[in-house]
Amino acid sequence: MKKIALCLVFVILFSWLQPFTASAEIMSPEPQINDIGSSRNQLATNLSEGYSLVRGKIIILASKGHYITASVPYYFSDSNGVTQWTATLTGTFYYDGTVSYCTNSSCTTSVQHGNWSETANTPSYAGNAAFASVTMVRKVLFIVVQTENLNLTLTCDANGNLS
Repeated sequence: MKKIALCLVFVILFSWLQPFTASAEIMSPEPQINDIGSSRNQLATNLSEGYSLVRGKIIILASKGHYITASVPYYFSDSNGVTQWTATLTGTFYYDGTVSYCTNSSCTTSVQHGNWSETANTPSYAGNAAFASVTMVRKVLFIVVQTENLNLTLTCDANGNLS
């Protein structure tokens, strides 16, 4: 009889907590992700010394009317596949089915591994594309031993499709 009562208490408790869990998910929605490839092998570019730049999935941050704001991360990895740093390009676009153009762009970097630092980050936009030119350097004992100059791009067509 005690086991049945204990099971009943757990069922009631679980049923009571379920609405709180569901409402928390509704109040904090996750950004939408355009599923145009797996998360970290959308576009891979091999660089010197076994390093590579991998373009991740495009993430839609906001969409209202004919405007869309999205970002795309670029992962810079070593020859072992360890991400050294990430540069995330964000663009806001206008589209109406006939024309599209970029209205704003920004870029952020974050270091995950190693002695990397940002020395230049220049976001820009033209036509239907957001761009960023990023320079990252790796130092050993305060001496620059590696420099990476990368150009990042995010585009939107007239129908709001991002690439």
